[in-house]
Amino acid sequence: MPYAILIAILGGIVSTVFALFALRSPSAMVTAPFLGAILGLLLAVKSLRSQGLSLGASLEDYRNAAGIRSLNQVSVRFINIALGGAAIVSVVELSGLLFGQALVLAMLPAGCTLVVFYTLVRSWQVSDAEQFGKLDAIQVTGGIMGILLVGLMLYPWITKVPDGNMLMPDVVRVVFVVNAAAALEAAMLSALGISFVYRIMGLIETRL
Repeated sequence: MPYAILIAILGGIVSTVFALFALRSPSAMVTAPFLGAILGLLLAVKSLRSQGLSLGASLEDYRNAAGIRSLNQVSVRFINIALGGAAIVSVVELSGLLFGQALVLAMLPAGCTLVVFYTLVRSWQVSDAEQFGKLDAIQVTGGIMGILLVGLMLYPWITKVPDGNMLMPDVVRVVFVVNAAAALEAAMLSALGISFVYRIMGLIETRL
C-alpha cells in the first residue's frame, strides 16, 4: 500500500480517537475522520516530496530514503529485559502470600512502577545511538497509541486495590498478568523514549 494512503488512514484513526475521548462531541466524530485523513495525506505528500519520491512510493521506499530504521530488534531486546524484571517482581510479590492476599494485591502498584523504572534504566544502559534511526509517523503514532492502550488497562490495578477475597489461583494469575502488562508498557516507553532522546541529542550535536 502506498505510504500516502497509510498516513491518510492513520490520520483519520487518530483524529477519530481524539474526537471520541477528548472532545466527546457527536458532530466532531462525523468530521474528524475526514479532516484527519486530509491532514495525514498532506503530511505524507510533503514528506515524500522532501525525499524526492513519487506519490506512489511504498512505506519501505520512504523509510529507506529517509534513513528510518525498524524498532523491532530494539523492542524485542527491551521486552526481554522488561519480562525478566516482571518475573522477579512477581515472585517477590507472591512471597507476600505468607502474610495474606491483601498484602500481595497492595504491592501491585509499587511492583508495576518498579518494572517500568528497571526497564527504562537497564534499556538505556544496553542501548546506543547506532541502534536507532529516525522515526516516522507510523512508528510514533503506533507507539503512543500502544502506550495509552496498555496504560488504560493498567490504570484500574494501579489506582484501586483489588478485592482481597480473591481465590489464591486468581491472585497468582492477576500478579503475573498485571506485571506482564507493565513489562509491555515499559518496553514501549523505553523504545520510543530512548529513540526520542537520541534524536534530540543528535540535533543538539549538529548545532554545536
